[in-house]
Amino acid sequence: MKVSNPVKPMLCDTKLEAFTDPKWIWEVKMDGIRAIIRIEGGKIASIQARSGEEKLTLFPDISVSTKVDCILDGEIVAATGKFNDIQHRTNRGSGIAQAAKDYPAKFVGFDVISAQGADMTAEPLLKRQNLLQ
Repeated sequence: MKVSNPVKPMLCDTKLEAFTDPKWIWEVKMDGIRAIIRIEGGKIASIQARSGEEKLTLFPDISVSTKVDCILDGEIVAATGKFNDIQHRTNRGSGIAQAAKDYPAKFVGFDVISAQGADMTAEPLLKRQNLLQ
């Protein structure tokens, strides 16, 4: 099922050569499934993939510890750190509970899109990342 009016995750950009610049921040590249997670009433209400597809039922083992209603941008990764393990979790029609036990996943947040209904995207990135803490 596609989510109506989906929030689009920010994606990395590639360059031919490495560079350094004090005006840029650097993050570790995660190998997983890019996702937008909506938290409502302290619970995950939606997990939206890059495609806009709803993935909440595929990841019953993911939890986020916040009581603040918010929208987070991040990556769903295998708890083992092995990219192949997260592949066992995608596009399943059955065996979801067993896959969650065999190949546990976790969400790594990169950015806060909104918090308590307020659009955070106009705020500086470092401020938004501090909110994740």
